[in-house]
Amino acid sequence: MNRRTLLLSTAAALILPGTIPGAARATAPVDPTVPLPIDPATVVLRLSSSGGFVPRNTDISSPPQLVITAAGEVYTPVLTDAFPGPLVTPIDHRTLTPAGVQRVLLAAQRAGLLADPPPSYDAETTVADAPTSVLTLTTAAGTVTHQAYALGMSADGADHEPTAARRALADFVRAVTDLATLAGDELSGPTGFAATEYRLAAETVNIADYAGNDPAPTVVPWPASAGIDLATASTCVRLAAERVGDVLAGATQMTFFADHGSVYRLAVRGVLPGDPSC
Repeated sequence: MNRRTLLLSTAAALILPGTIPGAARATAPVDPTVPLPIDPATVVLRLSSSGGFVPRNTDISSPPQLVITAAGEVYTPVLTDAFPGPLVTPIDHRTLTPAGVQRVLLAAQRAGLLADPPPSYDAETTVADAPTSVLTLTTAAGTVTHQAYALGMSADGADHEPTAARRALADFVRAVTDLATLAGDELSGPTGFAATEYRLAAETVNIADYAGNDPAPTVVPWPASAGIDLATASTCVRLAAERVGDVLAGATQMTFFADHGSVYRLAVRGVLPGDPSC
């Protein structure tokens, strides 16, 4: 080995791995993030359904399937097949870490669902009177809403959506509704959500129409503390939970309310972040 070769070999040995300018920047992994809205209370994901062959005022009584805020607050309904079930559908509250929120939004980004405008989800279907799935995603860049009729209800099953756009949306909806799997340890366990306000609509019923019904309906007085007459609540009103919480807490789907000589059936649920005013 000549003197020149020896000097070059010694210099190369003295350069430690990762000290070459720019080498670490070129190879270090980068965790991408989706910019969030400034207000942490902003709903970044809302999954719901609309329309279909459903009873009157279902849009008021049925909570969205999933709500996630920028701060990681998560709300999901607790559904039951029992009848009569509770008049007010219980809601579970959980929290996502910031990494968990990003995991959800990055999944939406990979599915192409943050691009605006959204694609068309129109497709021929033989399914009648089905609901429309509505997925709304909000980031710092804005809001994108996806609406697909009879999503996951094709004759060939949920895995056979007729277009690529519908398949991508259906796959994401399946993933995000299994949030525990998608988010893993970034998701806390559930606790009960205590509403501070309710959305409510009332319609009159003829109690005689329920003669012989099993179970029979229960009629209870509408409390004066509510501050409204049910006759004025045929569309939608908001009420503070402190005014009606006690009477609604024990009510079932077969609990009706007597007010000023009439009997009413209520559609009601707790107000969640991002809900319309009424």
